[in-house]
Amino acid sequence: MKAIGRLYQYFEYKSIKPTRFEKDFGLSNGYLGIQLKRDADIGSSILELIINNCRDLDIKWLLTGDGSMLIDSEQKNMPILDYSGCPICAEKEKVIINQAERIEELKETIALLRLQNSPVTEDKPKRNTA
Repeated sequence: MKAIGRLYQYFEYKSIKPTRFEKDFGLSNGYLGIQLKRDADIGSSILELIINNCRDLDIKWLLTGDGSMLIDSEQKNMPILDYSGCPICAEKEKVIINQAERIEELKETIALLRLQNSPVTEDKPKRNTA
C-alpha cells in the first residue's frame, strides 16, 4: 500500500473527511480521491501540509508503513489539525473577527436606540392604502 492509502486510513481513524482537508488547505476538490484511485504518490507539497498540520501522524508510518500510525505524545490534547499555516484559513479568520466586531457595534447601536425610546424597526415594504 502506498502513502495515499495510509493517509486515508489516518483520515478514517480520526474521522476527517478528505474533502474537508482539501478545502481547508486549498487543494482542488477531489485531488486526494483521484490520487487514491490511481494509487499515485503524494507530492512534496502535500506531504508538507500533512507534516505541518497532522501533528499526531507518524510520517515514517505514512511513507513506509513501518511502526505505528500515531506518534506517542505526552500531549494528549494535541489538535488533530493545525490551521495556523493555512493562508485561506487565516483570511477566513480575519473575516470572522471583522464580522464579530461589526455585530458588537450593531448591538451597541441598538441598545442606545432603545435607551432613547427610538423604535427599532425592520425595513418592511410600506402598504399603499390609497
